[in-house]
Order: sequence, then C-alpha cells, then structure tokens
Amino acid sequence: MLASARGDDTMPDKRRILITGIDGLIGRALDKALREKGYDVWGIDRVGNFERQVLEANLLNREETLRAVAQIEPFDVVIHTAALAHGEKTPSGASVYRMNTEMTRNLLEAVKPHSPRFIFFSSVSVYGEDGRLGPVRATDKPKPSSEYGRSKLACEKMLLESSLTDCDILRLAPVFDKSYLINVKRRVFLPGVPRVKMRLYPSPKHSLCHLDTVVQTVCRLLEVEPSGRQTQNICDVSPYDQKTIASWFPGVSVPIPVCAVKPLYYLLYLLPRNSGHAMRCLYWKLFCSNEYSTNPGPDFNGD
Repeated sequence: MLASARGDDTMPDKRRILITGIDGLIGRALDKALREKGYDVWGIDRVGNFERQVLEANLLNREETLRAVAQIEPFDVVIHTAALAHGEKTPSGASVYRMNTEMTRNLLEAVKPHSPRFIFFSSVSVYGEDGRLGPVRATDKPKPSSEYGRSKLACEKMLLESSLTDCDILRLAPVFDKSYLINVKRRVFLPGVPRVKMRLYPSPKHSLCHLDTVVQTVCRLLEVEPSGRQTQNICDVSPYDQKTIASWFPGVSVPIPVCAVKPLYYLLYLLPRNSGHAMRCLYWKLFCSNEYSTNPGPDFNGD
C-alpha cells in the first residue's frame, strides 16, 4: 500500500484523510488547509499527481475506484466533494443524476470494508426554493426542483442506508469566494442579459457560503469525535441582501419592484406540476429571500 510505504504509520496521531475531487474548488482549499494542520491528505481525481499524493481514477469507473482506494488504506476520514455541479455539461447520453449517484455508489463500495468517517458535500438545492418563507432547517422536507438537487438527495439516502456509522451530510448554500462568484451572479443579473443587474426592492436576503466557511466547518468537525449520522446546513452567519451582492459586479442596474413581478408567480401554477414547481423555484430564487438555518460561520464583506 502506498501510504504504508511512505512511512506515515510511525505517526499514530497524524490521521489520514481521503478527499475525492481534490483538484476542484472545495477540494483544493481543503487539501491546503488540512495539510497545514498536519493531516496526511490523499486524494482521488481524474488527473493524478504522485508528489501531492493524488491518485488518478474516474469515480464513474468501479474498478478504477476500488483500485485507487485500495492503494491508500488504511484511512480514517473520507471527504466526498467530487460531483458534477449544477449547470455543468454532461457527456453525451449521460445525466447529472446518474453521474453523481454512480460516483457515490462506487466510492461507498470501495470504502465500506474500512468504515471511515464519511463527510459528504450535499446542497441546499435538495429543498427546492418555492414557498420557503423562513430560514430552512435541516429537518424540513426536501422537494428538489433540479436534476442536481435530486441527485444530491439520492446520494444522501444512499449514505443513510449504508453501513456507515459516522456520516456528516453538509448541505451547502451557494459557495463562493472572490475568484468564484458564478453562484452569486445568478441572483443579480437578469436571465440572458449578462450586463443588466436587477436592483430589487424590497431587497431579498440570500444565505451564501464563503469557501472559508466550508473549510472551517470541516476543520471543526475533524477536531471533535464523530457523533453518528447528522445532517446540517452550512452557510455564513448572516444572509446577504440582494442590493449588497449586486454591488460586487459591474453593470447597469435596473430597479424592479418585487410586487410588479409577483403576478408571474401565480401564473406559474397553470403549468404542469413538475415544470410549474421548477419555474416557481426559479422565481423564488430570483425575487424572494432564500435563507437557511445553520451553525455559526464567518461572514464575507465582498472586498
């Protein structure tokens, strides 16, 4: 096994962690932070890098996944960040749902014999936005409107039905940092008009999750003993009003009173059930507050 060959077993207090998708936005941030804290970090990604202890494997391929995991056991913690994100293009004939659930299924099979602590990055998209009048709690009933949200909810179910005894499901609010604002931009610009910003009034509030919040949450989890299976929302302490996040982008602002577009919401009930729900969720995401109840985390001022 590669891990044993590097002599790490002489350091019993140095826990070994496996991160999937280690070269993604969240994976890179976790890799850096956890190495700095002294953890023995290994990764699986589509492109390997032996110097960084990243093994090459396609999680959609069962045999590649089993082979990669076998090279780095024993390990204590698995952090599963790998996924096809909302809006990403899929290979011809594939679907976001199939790809995300298959990656999780293959990984679970590979790590099952070792019973590690499992940290899974889910999304608040599992809830669906339509009609969420107050801060959404982790105990609220999910009703996803997108294929991405449905895939994350299916992965959660897979984990909870597995033999894992210690599993943390983290439902992330839209993740961002100063160099990655695409998830925020969707709440600012008129669809299909990339230079025209909405200035809504009254200004709705949005829960967002800075990348630092994600890293600090994982670091805090790893500093305490696992407590079985738990699901929690992860976002910054305070929501951001739409006026504030719009100021982070250049462009022409157009004032839009929310009351002027409200009749559109009720017209969407005339659509078939599934498409109507999806369109109402889009309306709610753009024109209404989207807040989630969670544990404390740092705020971000956009500077």
